[in-house]
Amino acid sequence: MTTRKSPPAEWVRKILQLRKRLGLNQSEFAGRLNYSAMALSRWESGSHEPTAEAYVRMGNLADAGESNWFWTRAGLKSADLSRMFPQGSEVLQFIKKTRNVILKH
Repeated sequence: MTTRKSPPAEWVRKILQLRKRLGLNQSEFAGRLNYSAMALSRWESGSHEPTAEAYVRMGNLADAGESNWFWTRAGLKSADLSRMFPQGSEVLQFIKKTRNVILKH
């Protein structure tokens, strides 16, 4: 009898996709999130789910289209995000550009 391995949870796939899209290894990505590489390894293996804080930080690193998924997973509601960013993606793009400049210095 063979046992089938269930597909990874959606959050596992999203984290892996984000890290790979950013071109970072586990240690680099974990450092950007201010978490350990071991914590990231556990998230990517599906054995532990990230904290809400980690999801928010991933949302901050993600593209505008992806950000909402991570922030919603952290518990933020769509209505909250709309109030925080009334101009939508234009505001998110400005925040991301500003954040990138800060991270580079």
